[in-house]
Amino acid sequence: MNLALDRFSVQQLDEIVVVENYSRPGCPRPGITYLFKKKQQPYELTQCANLALDYLEHTYPEDFVLLCAADDSIPASNYVEKMSQSLARATVHHACGHYLSTPFPPDFESTFIPDCRLRCEVPSLDFALSRISEIGNELILGGIVSFIFDERARGLRFDNAYDGAWGYEDTDYLFQLLAEGYCVRPIDDAKLWIANSNWKRKDHKSFDHQRNILGNKNAPYFASKWLGHRSRT
Repeated sequence: MNLALDRFSVQQLDEIVVVENYSRPGCPRPGITYLFKKKQQPYELTQCANLALDYLEHTYPEDFVLLCAADDSIPASNYVEKMSQSLARATVHHACGHYLSTPFPPDFESTFIPDCRLRCEVPSLDFALSRISEIGNELILGGIVSFIFDERARGLRFDNAYDGAWGYEDTDYLFQLLAEGYCVRPIDDAKLWIANSNWKRKDHKSFDHQRNILGNKNAPYFASKWLGHRSRT
């Protein structure tokens, strides 16, 4: 779509892109573009995400809206509308995710784990860096986002150093967007529900930055990469 205006709303998706990394590609379905990356190790999200970004940049040389969801989630029926409503340039909309206390098939009457939601607007990279100790608490910067993909985002990619372990790859990508002048705004009425599992109960029992991935290489790598960094704007 041609995004001549700085502010707009969309009601439908032009293309759905799914990246699979299991043993074989999935069966094609009308309206869905399937990309395939054979899985070599646990947690290869960055390689899968970059495969999608490569495809989108090649397919859409003009600006477009990128709207993301999680592969283990059920979005609300108005998710697309809420995530794109009044979306402005250089602004990332961040959805409100709820972790269900049961795996699929979900029990919507079950007790939720604390919301995976951003509790304040993040106006700049310097603001995020000044509160980096709050990552995972007040600053839930994850991958359930939408934004206008323009010249600021072109060329940015997920950092492959995060592959092999869980966490921080999506936060790192948002930090890259912040460094290019984006802000991140919470959209609390854009909701999706994320199924729980035994390993998620263990890893997500606390969203605390210092404890939720204890022993995981990604947390110290993220901190060492971004501490001392300053935005270009």
